[in-house]
Amino acid sequence: MVLKNQKKYKSMQPPPAPSLAQELLSSGRDEAQSSRLASEASELLLSAAGPSSWARWRAEAEAAARFTYFALHAAAGLQTVGEEYSNLVQVSK
Repeated sequence: MVLKNQKKYKSMQPPPAPSLAQELLSSGRDEAQSSRLASEASELLLSAAGPSSWARWRAEAEAAARFTYFALHAAAGLQTVGEEYSNLVQVSK
């Protein structure tokens, strides 16, 4: 039995590889967004834990914020801000 749309899906080609400009634009947007979140996490730690704890844990808080940004987008199957801005779509084989 052949489904109506089966032929349509067989003839679909994978999207073309992104250009270097698209990748750089996407990376720049994601860097800006993750940097903003890292900065906010650092400020939150400073106000909640004080200067001595902030000095000790700042790098870890910023890294956790950056990781969370990408992990939540990947886990939810959503595009990051940079991918959305430059029309990039992740495709798995």
